[in-house]
Amino acid sequence: MQADIREVPFIESIKRLSLFGSHLNGQARQDSDIDLLIEFEPTANIGFFELARIQRALESFLGRVVDLLTPNSLSRYFRDEVLSSCEIIYEK
Repeated sequence: MQADIREVPFIESIKRLSLFGSHLNGQARQDSDIDLLIEFEPTANIGFFELARIQRALESFLGRVVDLLTPNSLSRYFRDEVLSSCEIIYEK
């Protein structure tokens, strides 16, 4: 999957991309989306439209709906659990 990820728009701004949720813990169904946590370089200027382009590119590469979240967009109720259990799939 790394070769595909390197083709994602704004890849130079992405510090880390991590998998969490049902695909990580083995509970994914055939119709499950892929939960990804994206972290950007501190100097990155990524807004809503850029994030949407990244999400669409990942969906195209992975062939599934992607739920793309940043650490700040995670619910405070499960943020710590996600951050401690996610699996890094791309890192600069």
